[in-house]
Amino acid sequence: MSEAAVIRWSCLEDSESCAACRALENTTWLPEVPPPASAPLSTCTSPEGCRCVTVTEIAQFGIDEPADVAFLRRLGGVATSQQMAKYEAERDSERYANRQEDDRIHQAGETVTAAWRLEKTDPGRAVTMYRESLAVYKEGMRGPAGSWLPSHIHFTYNRLTMLLEKLGRWDEALKELGDHDGLKLPREGPQAALGAMEKRRERLARKLAR
Repeated sequence: MSEAAVIRWSCLEDSESCAACRALENTTWLPEVPPPASAPLSTCTSPEGCRCVTVTEIAQFGIDEPADVAFLRRLGGVATSQQMAKYEAERDSERYANRQEDDRIHQAGETVTAAWRLEKTDPGRAVTMYRESLAVYKEGMRGPAGSWLPSHIHFTYNRLTMLLEKLGRWDEALKELGDHDGLKLPREGPQAALGAMEKRRERLARKLAR
């Protein structure tokens, strides 16, 4: 595990800070580049004198650098307060969107569980619920969850196509299997589900060829 640091200018929320100090608020830089200013600021005009400080923030990271460090490197090591404000707003917006996506995926998982329980009592509704969940899963593949969603998609397609076959909706089942293949997902996760779908595809093809 390595460490990465960024340095930030802070006025410590001092209402007496002068305009020059306030302009530096949240200016951020990497330790290896020359600082844009030194605290206390020599040109400070506050009657109380400059009480600004620089704060070193240390983050541990493994394979990837912390996002703030990577952002600063792209700017040559220093970001103004305006640049940091724009970056932080975009970062927070992305995090919020990711949280919303996580919530949708979690709800889709709950829907799959509910559909499984309905397979015998209301199979038609279960089919609809499986398809609704798959739509959410496939959308989620475009985001951070894409690395672990394939196993959920394999499982859900297996339950969906199994149910469609039992209902005699063979054309639909075969089409869903084709859609699953078209996703070209890694063959990881529930191997029993993957094997069952392969056998189902062959069986349905024979049935429809009669």
